[in-house]
Amino acid sequence: MSRLEHVFQEIASSAECRVGLCARVLEGQLVGESVGVREDEVFPSASLIKVLVLAELLRRADSGRLLLEDVVLVEHEDLVGNSEMLAGERLPAEISYRRLAEGMIRVSDNAATNVLISRLGMGRIDALARELGLHRTALRRKMMDFEARARGGENTTSASDMVALMGEMWGGSLLSPEARSLALELLLGQRLTSGLPIMLPAGARYAHKTGELEGVENDAGLILLPDQTFALAVLVQGDVGHAAALVSSATGAILARWAAL
Repeated sequence: MSRLEHVFQEIASSAECRVGLCARVLEGQLVGESVGVREDEVFPSASLIKVLVLAELLRRADSGRLLLEDVVLVEHEDLVGNSEMLAGERLPAEISYRRLAEGMIRVSDNAATNVLISRLGMGRIDALARELGLHRTALRRKMMDFEARARGGENTTSASDMVALMGEMWGGSLLSPEARSLALELLLGQRLTSGLPIMLPAGARYAHKTGELEGVENDAGLILLPDQTFALAVLVQGDVGHAAALVSSATGAILARWAAL
């Protein structure tokens, strides 16, 4: 049994936590190769759902239905918990779609996310997941809407869906080259550190989004090396501390093999 097979067996049999992991080669000698464990299981998405919101926003901008420099009136009533960027504004204020996207991705601003969901339409954003074949990904509530969550309205995704979404944003047909560059810039500017120890190869850049709820820790993104690109998603539910060693071993084994080629 290989090291990776052993780690995947440990992940699959863990009673302390549930871990979904998927990795795929997007560029390089092994392009198209993928590995995963519990990659198709549904998990709470936490803030990973914000990548889907970003995809819909950039698609609208590409189509000309909105301009990223267009402004939206944000009022004090729009503030919710964990809204670092907008909480520092003198509200009401007119904020551009571009700045809202920056806040949503770079510092995971929940109020910025909710304003974008209201403007873009929750149903329209959720429909994009279906169009992209992300059948385990659903936007069912705004950020910090605990009443909706208590009623079962949880936002969900899977490791394989997040890898597919990252792959689409990196090299698919959904976005123009300009929109793709902006998405990559925002993901590279992620300021929130995941509690999951992703073992990156030396010299790699990680364009990613983290997500956290009580008992949930997620991380998904693009690992960028010269002439090599990998998509990776790790979703954890349960004992995040116990999952750390498993995630470290699994990502280290995967990327050591792929990046060594």
